[in-house]
Amino acid sequence: MPRYFLDLPDGGGPRPWNPHAGPGEEWAETRYFAAVFRAMEPALHEPDLDFVLTWHTDRLPTYGDRVVAVVQGDEVGMIPRYAARVRAVFKCYGTRPTLGTGLLRNPGLGGLASLAQCGVRWLRWLPGAALHARSLAGRKLRGLPMPEPITVIPLGTYNQIDTPLVPIEERPTDIFFAGSVEHVASLRHRVASPKTYARHAMITAVERVAAARPGLRLDIRVTPDFQGSESDSPANYSRALMDSKICLSPRGTSLETFRTFEALRCGCIVVGERLPRHWFYEAGPVLELDRWADLDAALQRLLDDPAELRRQHERSLAWWRDYCSEAALGRFLAARLNELEPRRHTVLPG
Repeated sequence: MPRYFLDLPDGGGPRPWNPHAGPGEEWAETRYFAAVFRAMEPALHEPDLDFVLTWHTDRLPTYGDRVVAVVQGDEVGMIPRYAARVRAVFKCYGTRPTLGTGLLRNPGLGGLASLAQCGVRWLRWLPGAALHARSLAGRKLRGLPMPEPITVIPLGTYNQIDTPLVPIEERPTDIFFAGSVEHVASLRHRVASPKTYARHAMITAVERVAAARPGLRLDIRVTPDFQGSESDSPANYSRALMDSKICLSPRGTSLETFRTFEALRCGCIVVGERLPRHWFYEAGPVLELDRWADLDAALQRLLDDPAELRRQHERSLAWWRDYCSEAALGRFLAARLNELEPRRHTVLPG
């Protein structure tokens, strides 16, 4: 059987972990990947592996040919420094900073803030990328085995539990959002984040849509910060999503958010901003906007066409089932690791 370790940013340090232990032993950060690993195990040809679920890109508690790193929390898109010292790395958020909607598509302060943030992240990313490139070049010159490419994987869900599926026609809420919307201070005092600009633009767009459609049923839950959203019970949040037809998913600190996956899991039609071009988004049903000012036009054909709403609902459920559900990602990890098995390359330090 595989062995599992957690290395999360809670100050507890690396520790053994049992993804089969059940709900009483889970953290919100581990609920999704615990189910992924459980789904992976039956399809894994070589079960004698050590899986480390971590938020760190600079170190692991152990290295070697039997170690598989699954990196969750790096929103910058850093290249893990240990990529050449383990059998495989699966990573959320990609391996390079992503601009998303910049100045060309979103002129104004929001696009400028996004561009500035991306520039800062590229500066943070470059030293590690240069170190990784130098390591690869050195291995090639010495004829040493090359590390396996890092595989990008979805974030999955966070604050969510299983709830019975509600048919789209029976859902009482037309538009749903739950999350923080920070105050935009004067730019003479500080520069607001892309998240702040995006979410204020979203709220303004929702207010316009509501004014134009007085009968629209809205459920907009603004929390003070991520911790406020996190403190809501998974049962309440999951029921609210399952009762909603359309879920708004603005960017957070990163372009990618748990909300996108949680809403699609419930069969909501997700409206959000431009997403990175990762493999699992390519076939995704998210309605992507360049500007939240375009929200009314994006919603019009959904709100006025029940058949289209039903089609998009079914696309959401199918996408979740086939690409990003715990079962689908578990099969994907097993298939990727099974492909590596015949190579039996030796992992060397450096």
